[in-house]
Amino acid sequence: MTFQKLSASQKQAIKKGVIEVESNTMNATALGVVAALLKIYPKLTFAELKEMLPDEINPGFDKFGNAMEGGKKYDSLFKPTGERLYGVIQPGSIREESLKRKLDITKSHFTGEGQTFNTSDGVEVLVSKKWQTKDAITGENDIQNLINHVEQYGVKVASFESQKTFKKGEYSLNVINANLLDVIQRQTDKKNLWWIFLIVMILVGFLLILISKQ
Repeated sequence: MTFQKLSASQKQAIKKGVIEVESNTMNATALGVVAALLKIYPKLTFAELKEMLPDEINPGFDKFGNAMEGGKKYDSLFKPTGERLYGVIQPGSIREESLKRKLDITKSHFTGEGQTFNTSDGVEVLVSKKWQTKDAITGENDIQNLINHVEQYGVKVASFESQKTFKKGEYSLNVINANLLDVIQRQTDKKNLWWIFLIVMILVGFLLILISKQ
C-alpha cells in the first residue's frame, strides 16, 4: 500500500492533518473524505483504497431494513436485507449488478457528475450515501468512526456546526499542510521513476547484447 511505504516520522506528521474536509451533511462528508484521500495519495489502486476504508466502518445500508416504497420494503445488495457489508466505497461494477436486479443504485451511492472517482488502476469508485449515527448492526456512529479512522491518513473533518453554507452533496477540501502534501506526492512519483529507470536499463542491456552478437 502507498501509505505503508512512508517512513514512521512521515506517518506521525500525517496524523496532524494534511487536508481538511468541510461539509454540512454526513454523506457529503464521506464523499469529501474519499476525495481527500485520493488527493493525498493519487497513485492508490482500488484495492489499496478499499484496504484504507474497510467495509466494517459502515456495515449496514439502512437502519429500517432499507427504505420503503409504496408500503413495500425494497431489496438491496447490502445488509441488512442483502448479504454483503455496505461499506464506505464500492467499485463501479455494482452499477451493472444493480441494473440486473432492478435496483436503483442512486439510492445507495453517489453517482452524479463530479461525485464519482477513479483510482490509479482505472476502477470507478462509488461512495456510500447512507450514514447512521446509530448503526442498525453495530449501534455505533458510522460517520464518526470514519472521521476517526482517516485521521491516521492525514484527513481531518471540520465539525458540522462551524461550517459555511453548502448545497446538498457539496463539500470543500482545504489543504492544511501543503509542504507535507508535496512530500508525500513527490515520494510516490520517485518510486514510479525508479521503476521507469529500471525498465530503461534492462532495455539498454538487451540492446547491448544484441549489438555485441552482430
